[in-house]
Amino acid sequence: MNAEKVAAEIEALGKKFKVKNAARVCGATDERQEAVRRYAETALPGTGVLVLGSRTSANSKRLAEVAAASGLKTFFAGSLEELENIDFSGVKRLGVTSGASTPERFFSEAIRRLRHIPEHVAIIMDGNGRWATSRGKPRGEGHKAGAKTLGDVLDWCGKKGVKYLTVYAFSTENWKRPKSEVTGLMNLFAAMLKKKERDFIKNRVRFRMIGRRGDLSKSLLRVIEALELKTQEFERQFIVAISYGGRAEIVDAVNSAISRGEPVTEESFRKYLYAGDIPDPDLVIRTSGECRTSNFLLWESAYSEYYFTDVLWPDFSEEEFDKAIASYAGRNRRRGGV
Repeated sequence: MNAEKVAAEIEALGKKFKVKNAARVCGATDERQEAVRRYAETALPGTGVLVLGSRTSANSKRLAEVAAASGLKTFFAGSLEELENIDFSGVKRLGVTSGASTPERFFSEAIRRLRHIPEHVAIIMDGNGRWATSRGKPRGEGHKAGAKTLGDVLDWCGKKGVKYLTVYAFSTENWKRPKSEVTGLMNLFAAMLKKKERDFIKNRVRFRMIGRRGDLSKSLLRVIEALELKTQEFERQFIVAISYGGRAEIVDAVNSAISRGEPVTEESFRKYLYAGDIPDPDLVIRTSGECRTSNFLLWESAYSEYYFTDVLWPDFSEEEFDKAIASYAGRNRRRGGV
């Protein structure tokens, strides 16, 4: 299943028609059948329904029967692997529903894949200083404005189903900046993490830092490690690169492998990276009009899609984020194939 095979408008039927209990995992069979019927009433040529659930489930089979009886082209997927093999050619609108026993996680992941939402988005947040200078403000004010934008982006990722967000906050080269600016940034990091701790826990977001921890002050490191510990069980992840460089990460990984005396392959090398257990970024966004990678995730972004925008980071809006997602959704990721 790729961008060419699913070019349809994807609609979660329970959310679209606001049927009572339709969003619940259990006890919603009748309401979901009614949602399918109501969807059929608005059907145009090229409309279909996808039922997510076990083929042996009476509830799922009944939903498929209702869809077919309503004259809709009907598809069935009992797993993500099965979903990937469905050919949706010719479908312009696709309503998605599920049996009462279908796990909510399966439903959410299927919607994300159908809508071509990237699983992992990485962002080079550039332009804070220029934003402030153009307004006659100190550079520190630009960093504060950028921190607010970052909070918004984290919310948008949650709303759209992005599982992993990695942001480039401070590079190994940024230590060369004026001491006052560096100190201000480090204080801003600590303040933001303390302020957002309750939100991370409430929204079940795991916080992680990648980079050279030995470069950071003990006070900042205590804040970082305390938050990592409190959120370590959560599935959705927010990764912040501080004192990070792509080359430095590779050097550190090589040294780790050498210290263990183990031969290295491309597959085994991952475990030595700062966050080798998470998938590579699908989409890398860079703001401010610069078109270079700036030593960010050099190993991990080998096959990432890039989106460059002239917008300065503090002005980065949800509309611009949607443009980046739409650009990604329209690409065919061949990864060296045909």
